[in-house]
Amino acid sequence: MPRARETPSLTVRTPEDLLALAPVVLGFTPTDSLVLLTFGPGSFHARADLPARGDPQGVDDLVTMLLDPVRHHGVSRAAVLLFTSDATLARSVAGALGRGLSRARVDVLDSLRAHQGWWWPARGRRPGVPEWGVPYDAAAHPFAAQAVVDGRVTLPSREALVDTLKPVAAAVDEVGALASVAAAAAAAREPAWASAERRWAVALVRDHVRDRTVPEPAALARLVVGLGSFAVRDAVWATTPPAQAAEAARDAADLWTEVVRRCPRRWRAPAAALLAYAAWNSGNGALAWCAIDVADEADPTHTLTGLVAHLLTAAIRPGSFDPAEALSASVPDALGEDPRGASAG
Repeated sequence: MPRARETPSLTVRTPEDLLALAPVVLGFTPTDSLVLLTFGPGSFHARADLPARGDPQGVDDLVTMLLDPVRHHGVSRAAVLLFTSDATLARSVAGALGRGLSRARVDVLDSLRAHQGWWWPARGRRPGVPEWGVPYDAAAHPFAAQAVVDGRVTLPSREALVDTLKPVAAAVDEVGALASVAAAAAAAREPAWASAERRWAVALVRDHVRDRTVPEPAALARLVVGLGSFAVRDAVWATTPPAQAAEAARDAADLWTEVVRRCPRRWRAPAAALLAYAAWNSGNGALAWCAIDVADEADPTHTLTGLVAHLLTAAIRPGSFDPAEALSASVPDALGEDPRGASAG
């Protein structure tokens, strides 16, 4: 369940407004999805894949997953959007979620089903809405135009978002060859290696975030190998720009996107986990989930990936978690030496 990008200040009055808002806050046009938009204090937005028709357990699991953060954050108003051609499935999911939201004392502003530029009420009939639906054009809506003005890119699908993390084959090969050499050298590291490497890695990442550039292949190879150390990874993680510094936070996510695209699979999990955190921190929950998928494919046991997944699932607001503070509180030596020489998990 991705937390959406930071919500722009837009006024919603009509079903068309709600349907146009969804791709703006998600960063892509959803299909075969449930989108929950919430409003007021504690608000968040979420997208989830729809369960199969005739899967009551899948529906119950989906409702539970959404209601947990709704209750935790004290949400008072919400809108339910089902992007699907299956009216029966939409009616089932909307009914179950609507009942859950009602029990949680959430005012459901609207419940809609949409498919290929037409919308219908998700449940029942509505005066003035014909059986064949009402046409709408999210791409031509003023919200879409405002997103362009704000520099917010809206992709045509989640698959298009996934494609933004596709490896750059030539770069992966070059970095991989250099990383193998760097890894061999690191295997004979001295006790002071982690301390020196973390300072170098932190300076490298800070400089490239500031300059909006990507490290050259040799430096990138050294970086991704170094991230296999808890000490190096956590030192770099702790210097992620705070969410309140919105532009720098987005720049950090952009840097890690490019690092992941150039990173060989062997060293990809820590870089992808750092991308997941940077994406969540910048308000781009959809990209964060894509990065988690990449990290899980490389190493499903990576602990930082699990932490970011928790932040997303619980709809924790960016800016409310400080990795440096968390590391110093829970692991006093997390930013110091790595005496075990272990790989970051």
